Amino acid sequence: MQKLSKDKLNHILFLLLFTFFAFHRFYNLGFKELQMWDESLYAVRAKSIYYFNNWIDQTNHAVGGLYSSSHPPLFIWLTAILYKIFGINEFTTRFFSALFASLTIWITFMFIKKFFDLHQNNSSFLKPSILSIPMLGSIYLFNFYSRQAQLDIPYIFFVSLSIYFYLYSLNNRKIFLILSGVFFGLALMTKIIVGFFAPISIGLFLLLLILRKEIKFKEAAYQLATVTAIGILIALPWHIYMLLTHRYDFINTFFKFHIFERLSRGVEENIPELGFFYILNQLIVQFPPIVLVFFDLFDIVKNFKSIPKEKILIHSWFWSTFFDHINFKNENSNLCPAIACSSRYYFVNILI
Repeated sequence: MQKLSKDKLNHILFLLLFTFFAFHRFYNLGFKELQMWDESLYAVRAKSIYYFNNWIDQTNHAVGGLYSSSHPPLFIWLTAILYKIFGINEFTTRFFSALFASLTIWITFMFIKKFFDLHQNNSSFLKPSILSIPMLGSIYLFNFYSRQAQLDIPYIFFVSLSIYFYLYSLNNRKIFLILSGVFFGLALMTKIIVGFFAPISIGLFLLLLILRKEIKFKEAAYQLATVTAIGILIALPWHIYMLLTHRYDFINTFFKFHIFERLSRGVEENIPELGFFYILNQLIVQFPPIVLVFFDLFDIVKNFKSIPKEKILIHSWFWSTFFDHINFKNENSNLCPAIACSSRYYFVNILI
């Protein structure tokens, strides 16, 4: 009876906390006018679909042409559908960012509940999965992007689902490996290349399992290739269409500008003064408990062979995201994924 009462209380707390933080994302969502830059860029593309049915390519009406239309269109498609049903306004423009942010909180809860709550001491009153809701839901930068019509939160949600289903696939359920690839593909269709954080994290995880002699190279290669291939196949048709339509201009904008220049030397004067330490500084400012992760790393290295596989994957997810981001030269290099990963990492490695 005592265990049942604790479970009921945790269920009630989940409903209350999730409802509160989801409500916070939608409350007064359409009050402020759209930002003149990123929000407006994506809204103009969605309006192009609304008025002219340019579902595949909105370059003719996009602000700056390929500058904004070379970003994959999944978020634009969803916004345009909402425009056609409910009309064009600030709320419908930002709706899917708020929705995916709420779903990211939910998937974080499910992620920790499914794979990590069982490791906790049974005498503990609150589950780590319950505590993850206010911790992730209260991070300022996560909240900010949750209420902006931008691509960051949607792709974080899809990457989270890709990792989530990959964990399920470790129990020899191949269908979940396919689902992991599908959501990786949706991440690629949301924002340029950053969806690759999913297979990069999985690849690092598999390498560590090979070092622990828990998986053969052939099986590891099969898993990584399956996830990667499915995701690329989903994203490939749109990219091929844009390449055939715009040829060198698309290559120059998509690869040279949005990938190489943004990652290597920064653009639009968004170069952080702290350089290498910018990401670390912002993580600590936005999410102070992250400092415990670095101390916890010593314990992970010391007990590497006995650490559960689920924790190894979380480590791989956090550190691959973190080290990728500290190499970004652009100040607007999207801290959200590193912060979202850090909240998960904190709960599964510090609290349990």
